[in-house]
Amino acid sequence: MIENLLLIFTTSILVSFFVRKNKQLSKAVILTALLVTGILSLTHDPASHYLDALSAFLIAFCLLSSLPLIVYSKESWEKLVLYETIIFSCFLLSFSENFFLFYVLFETIIISSSIAVYNATKESLKAAEKYLIINLLGSTLTMTGIALNFSYTSSLNPTSTTPLLIAILILMGLIVKSALFPFHVWLPDVYSSSSIPTAAVFSGIIINLGFFGIFKYANFIQARPLLLVLAAASMLYAGIRGLTEWDIRKLIAYSSIIHVGYITLGISAAISQAPALLHMFNHGIAKTLMFLSLGLITTRTSFTDLRKLKGYARNIAGACFLISVLAVAGIPPTNCFVSEVAIIVSVLDSGKIIPVAVMLASYLLAMIFYLRIIYFLFFSKGKSKKIIKKYSWKKLLPVLFLTVLVLIFGIFPSALFKFSEAAAGFIPAL
Repeated sequence: MIENLLLIFTTSILVSFFVRKNKQLSKAVILTALLVTGILSLTHDPASHYLDALSAFLIAFCLLSSLPLIVYSKESWEKLVLYETIIFSCFLLSFSENFFLFYVLFETIIISSSIAVYNATKESLKAAEKYLIINLLGSTLTMTGIALNFSYTSSLNPTSTTPLLIAILILMGLIVKSALFPFHVWLPDVYSSSSIPTAAVFSGIIINLGFFGIFKYANFIQARPLLLVLAAASMLYAGIRGLTEWDIRKLIAYSSIIHVGYITLGISAAISQAPALLHMFNHGIAKTLMFLSLGLITTRTSFTDLRKLKGYARNIAGACFLISVLAVAGIPPTNCFVSEVAIIVSVLDSGKIIPVAVMLASYLLAMIFYLRIIYFLFFSKGKSKKIIKKYSWKKLLPVLFLTVLVLIFGIFPSALFKFSEAAAGFIPAL
């Protein structure tokens, strides 16, 4: 199976290279390759390669998050290949049978995504450098943990006998990649300086991969108190910091840091891991929608300051953006409402009240800047000539598709919740 996936991947790059002057054709080749590899990964014979419900959950999540942004993107062939490499590596992560292979594939994603951040501006270069340096430091921690764990347990995978210090090294490397406080400093710069599709890749997929590593290989029970403290710090810090921020992309970054805290809370304090998995999925879909719809809203401007975007969202793309804001704000009937409530209930079932209080406090702080976004984009009077009434259907279609997903998973959550429960059944408790 893996050999077939690699063949499809390399063939698609070669074919798309020869037709790269025709952007639509080269994009169609890459899109078809990703769709085929994703479907093959989900429908292959489980006896031939390792794929459990947890891995299938990641593949389904990556497919639903990535295909719309590939359709949306009008970037160069080189950028599309970088996106394909990132997404294809995510598929291969699902088949990784040991933590070292997972680590190697993750580093492929880190390098590819750092290159994708750069878009010929000084700001994007600085953001790419910061992202790469910080994540390489995280990678060093993880690699050190893998080496020490192997010397101690003779296994490439962490086990229940892995010492606490080694477990913390491994976890620190993974949470750096998920932008958990205090390792979040690269995220606002990446969101604000990269292209819209690149920001969507980060918000929808990349920041969630560190959590997948925790779920699959590093769910250390002994380290959960540390994760709980970092979750609380992330939620409160990002909620407070967002109150003073006016750059809409950085506000989305602080929103992501809050939600990273929610997911970490679900991992460290909940009685079940299923709500955290569910929120990882729902938040990724909602944030991809948020960035792609924001890209349509700001098509004719380079402004990112909310005060210069007055009234820009009074259009169909704005309606989709509003649904994404309601989703990350946890308002029914959107998908994130379901998973946030599930996390709260699961944490309360475990007998922990203070973490829920912290989560609700961060929720109220975030609600303030969500309302500010809505006010300036929708209700504040601006120059109506800037408002776009018509869009290319090729860009609007993936935005509408994601909007429908956000609403469907919010109104009819049972199937996805059952999927997350099945996936959670394969999370080892170490």
